[in-house]
Amino acid sequence: MPHPKSKYLTSLPVFAEKPSAPGPRTIVCFGTARGGTSMVAGAILGLGVPMGEGIGRNLEDPAFNMDWHKGTAAEFTAHARQIIETRNAAHPVWGWKFPNAARYLESLVADLRAPHLVCVYRDPVPMALRARPSMKEAASVVAKRLRAQVRNTAMIEALGVPCLMVSYEKAAAHPIVFIEELASFLNLPVPAHVDEIVDFMTPGTYKDPDQLLSRLGPQG
Repeated sequence: MPHPKSKYLTSLPVFAEKPSAPGPRTIVCFGTARGGTSMVAGAILGLGVPMGEGIGRNLEDPAFNMDWHKGTAAEFTAHARQIIETRNAAHPVWGWKFPNAARYLESLVADLRAPHLVCVYRDPVPMALRARPSMKEAASVVAKRLRAQVRNTAMIEALGVPCLMVSYEKAAAHPIVFIEELASFLNLPVPAHVDEIVDFMTPGTYKDPDQLLSRLGPQG
C-alpha cells in the first residue's frame, strides 16, 4: 500500500485550483456502464453524502436514470429540475450516480449548487474481455468504450467545473488513498468507519449499501 499521504495517486482533480468551500454543493458520479461508478459512488455515500432515494446495489437513483424515464428528453430534464429543487431544500450536500449522466449534465449543471463532478475511467481492454466478444468484434467493443470516455472528457472541459477524474484500477488497488483524495476534493472528513467503505469498494460483485446508508441517519 502506498503512503496514505501520497497525493493524486488514484485520481486527478481538474478545474479545482482551490479546495472546495464549505457550504451547499452537489456531487454527480458518472463514467461508463459497468465502468466502476458503483464502487466510487459507494465511497461518496460512505463519506456521508446522500446519493438519492430508492437506490439499489448499483446506487443509481431512479429519478436521474434517463433510461428509466418514460417521457421525452425535455420532460426528463424538467422532472430532474424539480427533484434537484427538492433535494436542495433537504440536504446542503447531496448527489447522485448515473454512468451516462453526460447525456444530460450540460442541461442541468446551471441548476446545481456548486457542482462537483466525479468521473470514473476504466481500462477498456479487461472490460472487453469480460464481455467475451469475438475476435472480429473485440476492437469495436474497445473503441466504443474509448469514445464514451472521450465524450465524457470533452464535456468536463466544456463545463469547466471542479471534477475528480478517477482511475478505477488505481482506486480499487489503493482504496484508502482514494478515499482520502475523494474526501479532500469534496472537502469532507474521512469518517471513522472507513473500513466499511473499503469493504464496499472491494471488487467482485455489487454490494448491499444498507450499512453505509444507515450511517446517514434520518436524512438518508
